[in-house]
Amino acid sequence: MLSLYDSIVPVARQALVNLRDFTAKGAAHFEAAGEPEAALIEARLAPDMFSFALQIRSVCHMAEWALANLSGTPGPQTATEDSDLGGLFVRIDRTIALLDTASKDIVDGRADREIAMPIPGNRALHFANGADYVGSYVLPNLFFHSSIAYAILRHRGAPLGKIDFLGPKSLDIRAAG
Repeated sequence: MLSLYDSIVPVARQALVNLRDFTAKGAAHFEAAGEPEAALIEARLAPDMFSFALQIRSVCHMAEWALANLSGTPGPQTATEDSDLGGLFVRIDRTIALLDTASKDIVDGRADREIAMPIPGNRALHFANGADYVGSYVLPNLFFHSSIAYAILRHRGAPLGKIDFLGPKSLDIRAAG
């Protein structure tokens, strides 16, 4: 049986590793093409969508808040040093390191407890339990923002493929027969 911890921590960690890797590949492509870093940082798919930088922050934010909400600890402070690619890579790596500290017992202990996630305006989103929170909110948001970051890079011409998004470690490809 898949535990709550197994549903979120390794999945979020792999998504962040893949995000870091495909961002590095895209950034190297744009640097070689002489494109200014600021153009990538502020790139977006549509005028009313988050920028590339905000997509990355959102993936990290989702993983950080999920861990806080599932472990009953205070939410993370918003990072301010991630306004350039170097800072975004630091943010991703810091989020991965945070996930590496997660306690399986504590996260799994929240599987059947209601989750109230604070949102602006002195309000909270309520979820019946940790599994509902992870399945209906955390994972969809995590993959939405990660896929939009990927799409921004692809839209701007980065030589990425599906395997970059999935991550080469996620597939066990062998010769037939």
